[in-house]
Amino acid sequence: MTKPDPKDRLRWVHDAKTVDELTERYDAWAEDYEEDLTMYGGKRMTNIMSDLVQRHINPGTGTILDAGAGTGKLGDLIIPFGHNDLIGIDISENMLKLARKKGTYKHLEKMILGEDLNFETNTFSHFVATVVFREIHIPSKAFDELIRVTKPGGLGIFVICDIINGASPYIDKQNALEKEGKWKLIEASDPFAGGDLKHGGGVYGSFVYQIT
Repeated sequence: MTKPDPKDRLRWVHDAKTVDELTERYDAWAEDYEEDLTMYGGKRMTNIMSDLVQRHINPGTGTILDAGAGTGKLGDLIIPFGHNDLIGIDISENMLKLARKKGTYKHLEKMILGEDLNFETNTFSHFVATVVFREIHIPSKAFDELIRVTKPGGLGIFVICDIINGASPYIDKQNALEKEGKWKLIEASDPFAGGDLKHGGGVYGSFVYQIT
């Protein structure tokens, strides 16, 4: 598969129309992924997530599921602060191969958010997800499975994409889950710009929920 120029690769991935196409594009991007994000400001989101984890999750409080772990960028940032009990899942096997080489995650497995996760109920103490929630790729029902595999009292920390005028199908689902008593909002950011819109950036929001 031919990749576009580095500055256009984020847009190229975001423009994938199917899960298979998304997987193929992430697989093709894997070797250059971290270098490209560093060059074009994409590390900002990982830094935001790292800050949220450090502020809300005490080290040593249990296993964290990194949903959409990619090459393990978030683990690189939070493990030095004692968050070293990490399990990661991702849609791209090539991304996971690179994460495995780092040796920082206890287990990494290919799974698709929005489908049933291959974990028992209440497996994890917390879950995190860095900018994987884009409606065209991951349905909002993915939250149901992430809640299922997280223990009551644990936290869900994530960033969502494509907020338009303060609204998103994800936010609708988040609010519905709170009304159902599945989780409780702890913190939410105002919508913020996440990079150059021309090259695949958008309007994002970060959230922290406690599973109930």
